[in-house]
Amino acid sequence: MITIKVTDDDFIPSASLGTQPKWHIGNQWFKQDFDDADQALSEVIVSRILEKSNLAANPLTNEQDFVKYDFAKIVFNNKAYPGCVSQDFKREHEEFIPLENYIAQLTGTSLLLVSSQLARTSKDDPARPIRNFVDIVTQNGLPGYEKFLTAVIELDALILNSDRHTLNLGVLVQDRNLRICPIFDNGQGFFSDIPYNPGADGFRRLKRGVDGMPFYPVDRQKRLCEELYGKQFQTTFSKDDLQKILGEASALYPDKKLQKAELFVTLQMEAYMHDLVIKPPLRSESLSLDELVKPIAPQTGRQAPVKSQDKHTSFPGTRD
Repeated sequence: MITIKVTDDDFIPSASLGTQPKWHIGNQWFKQDFDDADQALSEVIVSRILEKSNLAANPLTNEQDFVKYDFAKIVFNNKAYPGCVSQDFKREHEEFIPLENYIAQLTGTSLLLVSSQLARTSKDDPARPIRNFVDIVTQNGLPGYEKFLTAVIELDALILNSDRHTLNLGVLVQDRNLRICPIFDNGQGFFSDIPYNPGADGFRRLKRGVDGMPFYPVDRQKRLCEELYGKQFQTTFSKDDLQKILGEASALYPDKKLQKAELFVTLQMEAYMHDLVIKPPLRSESLSLDELVKPIAPQTGRQAPVKSQDKHTSFPGTRD
């Protein structure tokens, strides 16, 4: 585990309304847990889930199709905090653009606003905001995005992440080259902001209240995406993998936080057993983002994408 001493000189203000302190040093990002939450513990657990998934490293490029997080002890103002570290996912000369901003620049459409509007008004056709979202994105340089979006939404259902707003999705641009940004920022998963262990019954009550982004509560949008585009994500992550992580985390977290994480992750693994969580072998080859964004044949008889009337791209209430 890395120990890093950080200063105000390396501090990076959040691009959204998130509260986690962040530092960019060299080619690495460091994120500190905030307000008695355990975001870094969730980041590392989700990272390992992804390492055991069909979205694992592309064997041709040896690059991860998601951001890999490891534990870090962050020393700031002579006080040590739990945190995590990741490599900068941008290649040389690449620029990261949040998906919300990218689409707004090209079309004047706010994906967040139009998706929210359609989710409220499409009771007879609940899949409409998802199809509209995919149509807008695929028509603007990212064909095949529906597979990636479905995989991310399936992951979010597993980890109970309600923070997948359109600033936590993105594209990477270099000159005229465009690629999907790897999956990042999963620290709100597994109720990382709950500072106590409510037990199994309490967990189930919390789970019933989980909302979701960018469309509906996490299980509902998972079901709708799978009905539209098929299943795209599975992992062979096991209880042994979880125990290994908790052993590493014991240097940073008290037993009560480790016990809470063990309970929550185990219950979710059991809930999605034989669905998103399966026994190995998963498949003989890895599925990379390069495969996920292969062009698809245009579909006919579809409604034109709906554009929002408001070009304002920022929005309240998001946590980074």
